[in-house]
Amino acid sequence: MRIAWLFALLFIVACDRADSIDKGLVNLYVDLRVATLEYSNPAEVRIARQNVMREAGYTPEKFSFAINNIRANPELWVHFQQAVADRLDTLRSHLDNANHPVMDPPKPPVVSAPITPNHTVSTPPAPPPKVSK
Repeated sequence: MRIAWLFALLFIVACDRADSIDKGLVNLYVDLRVATLEYSNPAEVRIARQNVMREAGYTPEKFSFAINNIRANPELWVHFQQAVADRLDTLRSHLDNANHPVMDPPKPPVVSAPITPNHTVSTPPAPPPKVSK
């Protein structure tokens, strides 16, 4: 009976920890990864990462502390990484929608001259020239 209670308690704690993942930290983690991939110059990467952290209200020390606390618990780290993957999927879908907006279906081409049964285009005869008086 005690073992059942122990498993129930562990399950509740694990669920609470998964729900308690800071979405702001997830967003910051993703934004830092994006900033790292966006720039090729190490100085630009450093500046971009500093700006992202400052906007999120984090110092490098605070960020490292938060990430190390999550890494210390393997189960929580898995939940954190799943939240990161979900955030990346959301960003990808927004990017795909921005690059490929939903459009009306293409309209059929307008044919200016009728097509004959042998698939050649017949052109109407030219109008007669206008006579000036």
